[in-house]
Parts: sequence; C-alpha cells; structure tokens
Amino acid sequence: MHPLSLRGFTRVYPGNVYRGFSEYLIYGGIPSVALENDVQERADLLRSLFQEIYRKG
Repeated sequence: MHPLSLRGFTRVYPGNVYRGFSEYLIYGGIPSVALENDVQERADLLRSLFQEIYRKG
C-alpha cells in the first residue's frame, strides 16, 4: 500500500482544498485513513498501523 500524494488526497477529499490540506498534514495520505469519516476511527487506524509497522518491525 502506497500513501496518496497531496494531489491524490485532495481529489478524493470531499471538502475544500484548504481543509483537505490540513487533514493531509494531520492524518497523512494513507488511503484507509483518508477515506474514514469518523475521527476516532482514523486515530485507531493510525495507532494500529504504527503498532504493526514500527513497533514489530
């Protein structure tokens, strides 16, 4: 899985470009996270990815 570029992220982001840029900086371009609407679920997905990739690696 490759992260979305900022351009790719803003293409799928439903809000305005400035809000999309802000979300991209906070959450990154990971597709499963970018497409999730629930803020808590986004945090859980990022935490899970961090545990899986960085702590086990």
